Formats: sequence, C-alpha cells, structure tokens
Amino acid sequence: SDAAVFGGSGERSFEKYAACLAAVFLPKTPGQLLFWDLYAIGLPMYVPDPHALLPLYFAKHEPGWVTNKWQTDPLGAQGPDFATHQPYELHRWDAWRAKALLMDYATAPHLQSFRNVADLLRQLYATTLLEFRALSRAMQRSHRRHIEVASSFWRR
Repeated sequence: SDAAVFGGSGERSFEKYAACLAAVFLPKTPGQLLFWDLYAIGLPMYVPDPHALLPLYFAKHEPGWVTNKWQTDPLGAQGPDFATHQPYELHRWDAWRAKALLMDYATAPHLQSFRNVADLLRQLYATTLLEFRALSRAMQRSHRRHIEVASSFWRR
C-alpha cells in the first residue's frame, strides 16, 4: 500500500485495509475494534507474542500499574480508594498472562506473533507475496467457519 492507514490521517476504509499486505495489531489501542474486521477480510496480522508481550497490554491498564510503582512518585495516586499493587508481582504477571492467552489475539488461527521490533521486521521481510496470500485465504476460510458455527447456534 502507498499509505499508512492505521496510524495516519489518511482515509480509513476496507478498500484501503485490503490493499495492505499485513497489519501490526496492538491490543488495548483504539484500533482493537478492527480486529475481527481485519481478520474477516483476510489481512494477515502480526500481534505481540502471547506469552512474552501480550500480557503487558493488559497489565498496563490495571489499577496501580503506574500509581504505586514508586512510593515517592508525585504523579501516583496513593489513596485508600484506589486498588494499588506492585506491578511486577509474579502472581499478577501470571494472571495477566493467563488472561492474555484466552483472548482472540492469542487464540485465533493464522495470526503471526513477534517478540520485538527486529523480529517483526525480519518476519515481514522474509514473507513472500505468495505466503501472504496463502495466509489471507486461510484466515478468510477460518472466519467463514467461525461465522457458520455462530450462525447455527443463533438459529436454534
């Protein structure tokens, strides 16, 4: 595609999205509402690694993620009504990882994942046009099956 449609100020339409080879999808951002739409049109998506990175997208929105990071943080809320916790507690990390591994961003078939920007760029560079097209067709088939299952459930 000749334009950045996700973060730029250009027109955002399915025609523009379909002209892209792939999308980098970051959950817990305004673009998260596009996940199943992009999946349905078969736009290959690269998501943060479900085990290593995806939990961070959910952890950062938890109460206390920043507020109790440092006891002397002048921007932190230390009030008793705010459920603060230390953000790096192991049991919290395991809970975020468990939550992340149950989400569509981790379970939908044919998603590609990356561990860092270098890994993402390596994968994008190494993927051929034929591989992108095959991935797109696989995503569209998977989405059709998903719709068939959901439709049969709601027709009962």
